[in-house]
Amino acid sequence: MIDASDSSIAGYLVQYGEAETAHWVLTCTEDQLLRIASVGHWLELRGPSTPSRGGMMPAKALALASVYVREGKPRDLIRGRRKLTGNVSVVAPEHRERHPSFEAAPALPWDYGVGEDARDCWEEPCAQLARPSVEVAALPSAEPAGPVVSDAIMRWSNGFTKYNLTEELIRNDVGYQRTAGQFLIIERTAAPDVHYIQSMRRPQGDYQIEYRAGGPQEHFQAYARNRPQVVEALWGWCTRATTWRERFEWTNIGSMVLDPGRRDRIEE
Repeated sequence: MIDASDSSIAGYLVQYGEAETAHWVLTCTEDQLLRIASVGHWLELRGPSTPSRGGMMPAKALALASVYVREGKPRDLIRGRRKLTGNVSVVAPEHRERHPSFEAAPALPWDYGVGEDARDCWEEPCAQLARPSVEVAALPSAEPAGPVVSDAIMRWSNGFTKYNLTEELIRNDVGYQRTAGQFLIIERTAAPDVHYIQSMRRPQGDYQIEYRAGGPQEHFQAYARNRPQVVEALWGWCTRATTWRERFEWTNIGSMVLDPGRRDRIEE
């Protein structure tokens, strides 16, 4: 599932021209918010790909999922995403922001809320988006390919957090690292500050990888030439494998972490 607040989702919907659904998501039930997070995650992995064969961006996936859960049928968004100027927020100042209940998530299938109409429309090329209205229900789970890591989470600096990690999900998100200086972080839920791995796209076009195996003095850094190497490192760390470390030349940068003034500044 994708962890995004109802306020954030409403903002994405406004950018896609879906103002009515933006208002609705701010008052939807907890179960509906869970379904949006789950259907959005499914769309990222199983939905239509971009022209460059990358996965769907989280903002669009969550907007499509919101419309689907609200209307009970798949359709395209009103328009492409636009950066809006001025005060266009639908969120009242007194609104109390909500997130999907991830306490309830472990008992649910990973594709919770994805109906057969969604599979027919978005898993394959869709000739006609308009469909008869059907109730969105939890259907038998189509298991993700490969193992699932549930003791780690993946997060971005913009607030997106993802749970129940798979190699496919990590490969998809590494594909989003197009901007220099943008970190993707994976951490153990039991010890997020001392056991984590992160990657960053550098201005030169390659990637910087860092992992911490305990305290600040156990902080290591290496460089990867391409995305497959980054995916190998991140997924290897998730599954507690050891061979991924042998692919890189690691430098202990613990002294730089303890004294940030010694660390080279990364310019975008």
